This record gives sequence, C-alpha cells and structure tokens, in this order.
Amino acid sequence: MRCLLISGGCDCGEDFIKNCFKDGDLVVCADSGYALCKKAGIVPHMIVGDFDSYNGGFEDLPKSVKVVRLNNRKDDTDTLSCIKMAVEQGCDEFLCVNALGGRLDHQYANLSLLYFLAKNNYTAEISSPRVRVSVICNSTKRFDNVQGKTFSVFAFGCTGATVTTKGRVEYPMDKYKMTCDFPVGVSNVFIDDSAEIIAENGSVIVMINQTEV
Repeated sequence: MRCLLISGGCDCGEDFIKNCFKDGDLVVCADSGYALCKKAGIVPHMIVGDFDSYNGGFEDLPKSVKVVRLNNRKDDTDTLSCIKMAVEQGCDEFLCVNALGGRLDHQYANLSLLYFLAKNNYTAEISSPRVRVSVICNSTKRFDNVQGKTFSVFAFGCTGATVTTKGRVEYPMDKYKMTCDFPVGVSNVFIDDSAEIIAENGSVIVMINQTEV
C-alpha cells in the first residue's frame, strides 16, 4: 500500500497534490500539511503533529479523521511520526510531497528520512514541481519518463558508494567510487527515457530536476 504523505513545507500547490493522489492511497498529513490537503479537496486518513505550524483551530479539523496530537518536546519529527504510523497501517511505499522549500534544516531532515526508508527496504520518493528525490541503498533503482532531464547523484548517509549507471546518460559511471566530499555526480543528463542507477557498498541520493529554473 502506498502512503501519500503531505508535509508542512512550501514547495507544492493544491493542483500538484491532486495530481499525486491515487485511489487506494493512505493519505497522512504532517501538521500544517493538512491545510494544503484541505485546499486540494482530499480527505486524509490521519493528521499527525504537535500543531506548532497549523494555523487553524482544532475545531477546524474533520471529526471523521484520526488526529494524533504529539508532544512538542520529542525526538521524532512530525513527518517521521507519520511514516512510523503509516508503516503500522501496512504501507511499504511512500510518496512525500510538500516536504521541501521551507527551512533548510527541515528539508535536510526530510531528505534523511528517505535514507531511513531505503535502509529499511521501503520504496520512497520526495516529489515537487521542481525536483524528484530518492535514495538508493545497496540496490538498483529504475527511473522512467526522464529523457532530457538533468539529475545529480551524491553519496549520502555514508562516506562513499560504488555507482553504476545503466541506460544512456551524458556522463556514464561504471563502478565509480563516489565519495561524500567530492560532488562529481552533479548535473548529469538522461539521454533515453529510462535508466537505472546502481549503488553498491553504500548509498546515494538522486535528485532529478523537473524544471531547469
């Protein structure tokens, strides 16, 4: 089952959220992510957070939806709490939206959660109108509908990884020893519509630009 997780960032609009939603998704909102979900006309299954960023009152929250109010002094972020609860509901795939565009530390925390999910063998992606982000941890990931798009690959969550590309890209890699202190993987280009990226002996973060602005 897929979880559509709507965080409290500021990089998505309601039309983008509508297009991401699929029948059968478990829709979970992290704190102020509910405001965007409501604008998109989607009724979530759960709203989770300490509600430090949601500007509406609790009386505004739908009575038919499960609301989990967290203590604001906690170790897990609201988004991580959402992920853990979605896993308990049987989700093994995550599409995280509205997770970028705000404070840099919040963005980094959300990127780290992609590593957390990949390390635990869940499928996960952060998606926005400008960029798609995923983490590959000792495995292979296939990317489709990417012809002409610029992408970057960086060692992430480790000191380095062995990286191979399959399918035509502008700068191919064949068991390249990528380290976290040298950003050689920036600004590559997919030449074909599909390609695979393989990460061995470590993990990488892949950022695919949806626009060049």
